[in-house]
Amino acid sequence: MVIRADLHVHSCYSPDAVSRPETILRKAKERGLDLVAITDHHCTEGWEEALTASRGLDLPVIPGEEVRIREGGIPVGELVCLFLKERIEPGSLAEVMRQVREQRAIAAVAHPFSLHRFAFRRIDLLALYPDLLIEVRNGRTYSPRANRRALLLAQGLGRGMTAGSDAHLPSEVGCVWLEVEASDWSSLREALCGGKARPCGVPSSPLHSLFSGVLGRAGFRI
Repeated sequence: MVIRADLHVHSCYSPDAVSRPETILRKAKERGLDLVAITDHHCTEGWEEALTASRGLDLPVIPGEEVRIREGGIPVGELVCLFLKERIEPGSLAEVMRQVREQRAIAAVAHPFSLHRFAFRRIDLLALYPDLLIEVRNGRTYSPRANRRALLLAQGLGRGMTAGSDAHLPSEVGCVWLEVEASDWSSLREALCGGKARPCGVPSSPLHSLFSGVLGRAGFRI
């Protein structure tokens, strides 16, 4: 079976996003997605609402989080963590990966070469974490070259891959997604780690970043 999944979506619980969890799931359903991951910045408050909406809409949700990585106190990038049971505390790559493994979750380097978001500045550390996946297409990485470099990085290292819209507005949900080849739902995680996937879709407009930041910080909700 092929599962169409948007594995990087922000709800209104991220300070620069406006989408209510139920709105996200309805939009995902409209776009023909089979699965969505709620990956807010350093918070898990959107999980419960999303899981409740999931039951009504028959659209599975992966609890996740986008986590800032710091080395020596300096921000060096972000990870998208998936299949979580509880919040991950930000820290060094070693500290965050320890928490991910303790939860039997998985993590991917988010938008590793983005010019507009937090690029990953310690590619040299990836060799220490063979279980760390790569986000090979991001809907808010507007440079085709940057997304292409991410795909080549994953292929060159033999890593599993993720992809997602990085949506902060409802209209962005599903602009980028991942098609995952899995025998059934229970094997989805293994398929991601095994690279049995293909990134699809095109990034949204840079204007979305501007609008969502202004609207989100003003408390606007859709």
